[in-house]
Amino acid sequence: MVNKLRNDIHKFIIDWNQKFPIDYWWRTRYSIPFGSEKHRNTTFIDMFIDYEEDRLMNNIYKDNLSEDESLVGNSMAQQDIDDAFDNIDLSNYNNSKEDS
Repeated sequence: MVNKLRNDIHKFIIDWNQKFPIDYWWRTRYSIPFGSEKHRNTTFIDMFIDYEEDRLMNNIYKDNLSEDESLVGNSMAQQDIDDAFDNIDLSNYNNSKEDS
């Protein structure tokens, strides 16, 4: 009885995720449990738009990085990174809105 139930559940999970792979991607990305209120209240079109945006932006970033010769094969030494960090001017960011 328990093995049949477990097998049925496994089959349902596999079938669901094969039929709706973007649903699985979305739930995994946001750590949303299957069947939770958040999962039930989100539409497939919302999931699909999120998926397409992620795919599109990843491709754009990947293309920009591979085409930008100044970023390819150019790495900063740790001292250069430390110097750049130490020279950041934060004076404009220390004021509250009330000081403006």
